[in-house]
Amino acid sequence: MSESPAVAAALLNWNGWRDTIACLETLARVRYPALDLYLCDNASSDDSIDRIRAWAKTAGWEAPRFTLIANDVNAGFTRGTNIGSWSLTPTPVLYNRCCSGILTIRSSTPLEYDYCVAVARRTCCAVRDRR
Repeated sequence: MSESPAVAAALLNWNGWRDTIACLETLARVRYPALDLYLCDNASSDDSIDRIRAWAKTAGWEAPRFTLIANDVNAGFTRGTNIGSWSLTPTPVLYNRCCSGILTIRSSTPLEYDYCVAVARRTCCAVRDRR
Protein backbone atom coordinates (compact mmCIF):
# COMPACT_ATOMS: atom_id res chain seq x y z
CA MET A 1 0.00 0.00 0.00
CA SER A 2 1.70 3.18 -1.19
CA GLU A 3 -0.71 5.81 0.07
CA SER A 4 -0.01 7.23 3.53
CA PRO A 5 -2.70 6.87 6.20
CA ALA A 6 -4.66 10.08 6.70
CA VAL A 7 -3.85 12.07 9.82
CA ALA A 8 -5.75 15.22 10.79
CA ALA A 9 -4.48 17.62 13.43
CA ALA A 10 -7.15 19.57 15.33
CA LEU A 11 -5.90 22.61 17.24
CA LEU A 12 -7.69 25.15 19.38
CA ASN A 13 -6.73 28.82 19.57
CA TRP A 14 -7.89 31.55 21.92
CA ASN A 15 -5.99 34.84 21.87
CA GLY A 16 -2.76 32.90 21.42
CA TRP A 17 -1.79 33.31 17.79
CA ARG A 18 1.96 33.32 18.57
CA ASP A 19 1.85 29.87 20.22
CA THR A 20 -0.59 28.57 17.62
CA ILE A 21 1.55 29.68 14.71
CA ALA A 22 4.64 28.17 16.39
CA CYS A 23 2.76 24.85 16.67
CA LEU A 24 1.52 25.12 13.07
CA GLU A 25 5.10 25.77 11.93
CA THR A 26 6.27 22.53 13.55
CA LEU A 27 3.40 20.69 11.83
CA ALA A 28 4.29 22.32 8.50
CA ARG A 29 7.87 21.06 8.85
CA VAL A 30 6.66 17.51 9.37
CA ARG A 31 5.83 17.25 5.66
CA TYR A 32 3.73 14.17 6.24
CA PRO A 33 1.98 13.70 2.88
CA ALA A 34 -1.48 12.96 4.30
CA LEU A 35 -1.61 15.58 7.07
CA ASP A 36 -4.52 18.02 7.19
CA LEU A 37 -4.82 20.86 9.69
CA TYR A 38 -8.06 21.98 11.36
CA LEU A 39 -7.83 25.01 13.59
CA CYS A 40 -10.75 26.11 15.72
CA ASP A 41 -10.58 29.67 17.04
CA ASN A 42 -12.50 30.10 20.30
CA ALA A 43 -13.84 33.63 19.66
CA SER A 44 -10.48 35.35 20.08
CA SER A 45 -10.71 39.06 20.83
CA ASP A 46 -7.28 39.82 19.39
CA ASP A 47 -6.22 39.57 15.75
CA SER A 48 -5.51 35.82 15.94
CA ILE A 49 -7.70 34.85 12.99
CA ASP A 50 -6.14 37.40 10.64
CA ARG A 51 -2.60 36.49 11.71
CA ILE A 52 -3.23 32.74 11.40
CA ARG A 53 -4.86 33.16 7.97
CA ALA A 54 -1.87 35.25 6.83
CA TRP A 55 0.54 32.60 8.11
CA ALA A 56 -1.39 29.81 6.35
CA LYS A 57 -1.32 31.70 3.06
CA THR A 58 2.41 32.43 3.36
CA ALA A 59 3.17 28.82 4.36
CA GLY A 60 1.14 27.42 1.46
CA TRP A 61 -1.54 25.78 3.62
CA GLU A 62 -4.84 26.15 1.79
CA ALA A 63 -8.21 24.44 1.77
CA PRO A 64 -8.87 21.57 1.86
CA ARG A 65 -5.57 20.78 3.69
CA PHE A 66 -6.06 23.70 6.11
CA THR A 67 -9.41 24.65 7.62
CA LEU A 68 -9.98 27.54 10.02
CA ILE A 69 -13.19 27.40 12.04
CA ALA A 70 -14.19 30.61 13.85
CA ASN A 71 -16.46 30.04 16.85
CA ASP A 72 -18.89 32.83 17.71
CA VAL A 73 -18.35 32.25 21.44
CA ASN A 74 -15.56 30.93 23.61
CA ALA A 75 -16.70 27.34 24.06
CA GLY A 76 -13.91 26.40 26.49
CA PHE A 77 -11.08 23.98 25.82
CA THR A 78 -12.96 20.68 25.67
CA ARG A 79 -15.97 21.85 23.67
CA GLY A 80 -13.81 24.03 21.42
CA THR A 81 -11.55 21.08 20.64
CA ASN A 82 -14.61 18.90 20.01
CA ILE A 83 -15.99 21.48 17.57
CA GLY A 84 -12.70 21.30 15.67
CA SER A 85 -12.78 17.50 15.68
CA TRP A 86 -16.44 17.31 14.65
CA SER A 87 -15.77 19.51 11.66
CA LEU A 88 -13.46 16.91 10.17
CA THR A 89 -15.74 13.89 10.37
CA PRO A 90 -16.98 12.47 8.11
CA THR A 91 -14.88 13.88 5.29
CA PRO A 92 -13.47 12.24 2.20
CA VAL A 93 -10.01 13.20 3.47
CA LEU A 94 -10.33 10.73 6.34
CA TYR A 95 -12.53 8.01 4.91
CA ASN A 96 -11.03 7.58 1.43
CA ARG A 97 -7.65 6.46 2.74
CA CYS A 98 -6.61 3.14 4.29
CA CYS A 99 -7.04 4.34 7.87
CA SER A 100 -7.30 7.58 9.80
CA GLY A 101 -6.14 9.30 12.93
CA ILE A 102 -7.14 12.54 14.58
CA LEU A 103 -4.62 14.38 16.74
CA THR A 104 -6.01 16.90 19.19
CA ILE A 105 -3.10 19.15 20.03
CA ARG A 106 -2.70 22.01 22.48
CA SER A 107 -1.60 24.92 20.34
CA SER A 108 1.22 25.67 22.79
CA THR A 109 2.78 22.26 22.04
CA PRO A 110 5.38 22.07 19.28
CA LEU A 111 5.70 18.56 17.84
CA GLU A 112 8.71 16.47 16.90
CA TYR A 113 9.37 15.88 13.21
CA ASP A 114 8.34 12.21 13.15
CA TYR A 115 5.32 12.49 15.46
CA CYS A 116 2.68 12.30 12.71
CA VAL A 117 4.41 9.35 11.09
CA ALA A 118 4.43 7.45 14.41
CA VAL A 119 0.75 8.24 15.03
CA ALA A 120 -0.21 7.16 11.52
CA ARG A 121 1.60 3.84 11.92
CA ARG A 122 -0.01 3.15 15.29
CA THR A 123 -3.46 4.11 13.99
CA CYS A 124 -3.09 1.97 10.90
CA CYS A 125 -1.99 -1.02 13.01
CA ALA A 126 -4.89 -0.52 15.46
CA VAL A 127 -7.41 -0.41 12.61
CA ARG A 128 -5.98 -3.58 11.06
CA ASP A 129 -6.02 -5.36 14.44
CA ARG A 130 -9.74 -4.61 14.91
CA ARG A 131 -10.72 -6.11 11.55
